[in-house]
Amino acid sequence: MTSTTSNQMRTTLHALAAPLCLAACTLSSPALGLSFSPTVLDKKKGDDASPMVEASKVAPPGTVPVKGGSTRVGSKPKDIEELLQTEAYQGYARTLDGETPQHDVKIEPFHMGKFEVTNEQYLAFVEDTGYRPPTHWGEAAIFAAQTEFGRQEAEKAKAARDAGERYVRKKWDNGMKKRWWDENWADAEWSIPEGLESAPVVFVDFSDASAYCEWAGVRIPSEEEWIHSARGNKEQWFPWGNEWEAEGRAHTQESRRKKLFNVGSFPGGASPYGVLDQSGSVWEWTTGTYTAYPKFKPNKYKLKKSGGRKETVEPAPRWNANQRVVMGGAFQFELLAARVTTRRATPAPRPPTASASGSPRARSPVATSRTRSGATSSATPAPGRAASPLTRASPWASTGTPRRRSRATAPRATPSSMATSTPCSCPATSWPRALAAS
Repeated sequence: MTSTTSNQMRTTLHALAAPLCLAACTLSSPALGLSFSPTVLDKKKGDDASPMVEASKVAPPGTVPVKGGSTRVGSKPKDIEELLQTEAYQGYARTLDGETPQHDVKIEPFHMGKFEVTNEQYLAFVEDTGYRPPTHWGEAAIFAAQTEFGRQEAEKAKAARDAGERYVRKKWDNGMKKRWWDENWADAEWSIPEGLESAPVVFVDFSDASAYCEWAGVRIPSEEEWIHSARGNKEQWFPWGNEWEAEGRAHTQESRRKKLFNVGSFPGGASPYGVLDQSGSVWEWTTGTYTAYPKFKPNKYKLKKSGGRKETVEPAPRWNANQRVVMGGAFQFELLAARVTTRRATPAPRPPTASASGSPRARSPVATSRTRSGATSSATPAPGRAASPLTRASPWASTGTPRRRSRATAPRATPSSMATSTPCSCPATSWPRALAAS
């Protein structure tokens, strides 16, 4: 992204601060956006003779209008079979089969966040509500705690040896890391990692994304809305078409860069409606549950194997209504995962519980979200735990220089404020490999 484009984006975000923050939503907190209802301008016939409703040409700040109409959801079995002829993809057979059958869904007009929610934007939410920051904002404090934990375990092991006893040292694993952060973040130092202020926020789970969206007056989009905003009523694999070339269009494994770009860095990958970064970058949350599409039936695929062998497989997707669908792929994964039809099953955590001090404890972090406006949702997080995706939010203000915090001083958000209102899309960070959702 050029410096001119970057400066224009930052100027736009700053300009949005006042109106968005003043628009105290009818929900629990202000900022980021309103519960927008797109204006219907007219009705007309699309190329496929299906009724089309045009969304308002004057989009709410930070969003782009997405026309209503019929959209193609999913993939055709013959297209999946063609993908599976690449032997490297055959380990994804279960997941790919879960994209079938292709079917049409009618979508009402709405507005979608042009960009994924950034760290800087999520910081405003954290500071306003006292919500727990993402784990990676506190890496220094967590490393110090891990070091102290190791020292104490070494002392216990030595004392046991001196007493002629056996002691099994405990390990500091990811679960312990998350628990420590949940319980101690309010008294720890944390800040946005340097240089990532305008990058997508990650390590936010479904509950985190839902809380953010309610605070912002927006909501997480449905799976069908997300797909529609990415490819309209076309059958293309990517927002830009069917070309399997991501250079200049998306941040995927093929780009070989292991650090996130700022949002909006790939204008060449814009969707037909102007939504950016829907392929690659980070997985994005939707409200969709990982269940079969209407009229799904198991498919059989004839595969070519090495050595000229042929094999017929009948993969069975592992449906789980307690898991949410995240979409868009991520920079650690191949372009295959960045297709707009890819459905990744991701555990969705229970709503956060309150700590002794009253602050909610988000159960797990890992993705991003994009917000959308124009509809309401009564969806509640499904039981279980979720890897976290980012939220694609309706635009809101850049807050300037990131602040370093040692304690949470803002009012604490409570579990009762965790419902969603307008769409906000979030990505997760792992692609289910070896036929199983991670």
